[in-house]
Amino acid sequence: MKALSLKSWSVQREPTPSAPYFILVSGRQSGLIGWLLSVLRIDATTTLRVDSKGIVFHSGSLAGFATRYIPFPAVSAVVHGYHKPWFGAIVVALVVLAIGGALAAGVISAAFSPRLSMLGLPIGLVLGLGAGLIYYLLNTSMLVAITEHGGTSSSICFKRSVIEGVS
Repeated sequence: MKALSLKSWSVQREPTPSAPYFILVSGRQSGLIGWLLSVLRIDATTTLRVDSKGIVFHSGSLAGFATRYIPFPAVSAVVHGYHKPWFGAIVVALVVLAIGGALAAGVISAAFSPRLSMLGLPIGLVLGLGAGLIYYLLNTSMLVAITEHGGTSSSICFKRSVIEGVS
């Protein structure tokens, strides 16, 4: 399941007339195009809402929408989990280390002195670690899934949104 970028989330102890829910999580398609469609209000939004009677999954797109209501007595399991992209972050860090170090060594060697080209390694190391950390932070995702007694499962997977400032 592809992770959605988090648009908004809210958790309350007690519902209020202006916000009649306990939990509200809303996400959109990730990426710059998803954000642009969100600004134009033609985005595909997925929402998970928990109110006093049950759980509501709402998924909308350009083609239409679908809403699934699950009353609490019909819920047989609630699953949640976290995905930490360690492997991807290490791969990004190593690739940026190799390319960034080689480019930095070449630039330093051409611009200054070939003896200073060994400075490319620490520069590549800093660039690689920074790129790996950014990849890790932007791609860590959380999953919430609800399974009904009949076996039907509904889920939402989301990650932080840098553009909208929601994490």
